[in-house]
Amino acid sequence: MGILPTPLILTIATFVAVSSGQPVTQDASQGPALQPGDTVTLLVPERFLPAGRPGLFDLRQVPVHVVNVSQSDGAIALEGRTDWRTEGFPSLWALAFSKISRSSESTEVELKRDDGVVKLQFGPSVGDVDAAFRALVVHGPPSGPEATAYLDETYRLMATRFFTGPLAGLPVDPQLALVREAHATRSRVTFRHATYRDRRYLVIDLDRLESVLYGLQPNQLARVANAINDQLLADIKRFWRPVAAWSGIDGLEIAAVLPNRMSTAADAPAAGEDSIQWWAPGDLITRFAADAITSQALVDGSVIIVNGNRVQVELAGGRRR
Repeated sequence: MGILPTPLILTIATFVAVSSGQPVTQDASQGPALQPGDTVTLLVPERFLPAGRPGLFDLRQVPVHVVNVSQSDGAIALEGRTDWRTEGFPSLWALAFSKISRSSESTEVELKRDDGVVKLQFGPSVGDVDAAFRALVVHGPPSGPEATAYLDETYRLMATRFFTGPLAGLPVDPQLALVREAHATRSRVTFRHATYRDRRYLVIDLDRLESVLYGLQPNQLARVANAINDQLLADIKRFWRPVAAWSGIDGLEIAAVLPNRMSTAADAPAAGEDSIQWWAPGDLITRFAADAITSQALVDGSVIIVNGNRVQVELAGGRRR
């Protein structure tokens, strides 16, 4: 399974010549030469882009994200991980090629945008820096054909990772639809299968919800109600739609972590966080999506567990202090 139908060839030799002002000659069959200021789309998932710090001499104080690139058994690795491509959706940042620097220890390619800088640092283990660079960027904007082709192929790779075991029977088109919904919803959504009370569920793990309003709410049940009203009701409908006709599951579990800076619960999964599990039967989701029942009826017919304890949630109680 190829990465791109027509891989882009961008040679490090070309970068050195361009950034030093030397004339560039390149075989047209290799693809376009990259010029300073040309747009590239970054394929590195955001989880491999460490929180950046402003450069020492940068008066604009924009963050600099340094990505360490190595090679292991012939595979490109980010922060030591060769499975980086299926460990998160590509960031798809539009960046301008700036410059390349080389030392005895590494080769560094610098890419810029108005609100940040990305430095790709290729370590001594990388035998072909040009090939490694081509694995991390494509030429052109995120809406361009190369980035689109890469994203479509990544969806297929991630589907093969997510939909295994009991979920392997889900047809390809619904698999891809779920992965696309995950990308549109949040970058860290993952899928798995679970059995609860003898019923089969597709688990939609949304990771950590980022709304600061949840953390400001001191009442736990009100926090959960807010999250359901604000986000999870829409999520459960959009993720149920591709699988509603599949007989391989009986419902969805929505799993998420809610911020709670006031929490002191000893059984919380982490300081200042609450874990929520919402087990929703598929027949009720279908009726809710068709406007046949209310959101409260859906919640009342579900099981909601917060930090290991089952709770009753009144959606009208959201925003209560």
